[in-house]
Amino acid sequence: MDDETIYSSHYGNFTRDEIKQMPYIDEGSCAIVHKFKGSNDKIIKLVKNDIMLDYVNIGLLYRINNLKLSNFFRLYDVLYNETYRGKLYRGVISKYYEKENIDITTMPSSWVTDNYEALRDNVITLGENNIMAYDLASQNVILKEDQMTVIDTDLYSRSRGNCVEENIDQLNRYVFFELLYNKYIEKYNLSERELLVLRLALQQLFEKKKDGNKFVKTLSKYPRPIDFLDESINRR
Repeated sequence: MDDETIYSSHYGNFTRDEIKQMPYIDEGSCAIVHKFKGSNDKIIKLVKNDIMLDYVNIGLLYRINNLKLSNFFRLYDVLYNETYRGKLYRGVISKYYEKENIDITTMPSSWVTDNYEALRDNVITLGENNIMAYDLASQNVILKEDQMTVIDTDLYSRSRGNCVEENIDQLNRYVFFELLYNKYIEKYNLSERELLVLRLALQQLFEKKKDGNKFVKTLSKYPRPIDFLDESINRR
């Protein structure tokens, strides 16, 4: 397997062993990520399982690129190899977004709401183009001083109409709810009652509607999200 040749349309060919020698960044259950050789702003991500290239909508990936979404990852190339079974999808080369140690609950509320509105515009654009941003999750978001960026998610083309509301719901529940709730409960040993009150307070902020947003309006009244969260469970 290590001498398997992996093809890239724009960056040449590599063996799997050559990719293993590139600086290691991270890995999950489905893929492993290395910093691309000789580059500070590109990564090479290899999937761990065999996936037939026919099952990967490469056209969709490049179509998303062409939408030029402000807070979504930038794709450079798709990787594959050729076997007796046909072409196998092996991963991507994309822009590298380095993590910073940021606590979203203590960032200025204006930073949180600006990034929320930008990401919300992004997922609305995807939805209007019949692209479902499925499985948006907080672990797939990079927090940096300049912005939040979605670096990985499952994206599907849907033929039965736009999916704006579903995308907004994914963004609300699986990014901002998770980020704020999980980061806050790391700080304190909350009682079951306090956990329930906290969840209810956050749930009331998020709406699936395209227009109007209680989250932005409410958070804008507080210097930082943690001030709203503290007040919600009477920690002040």
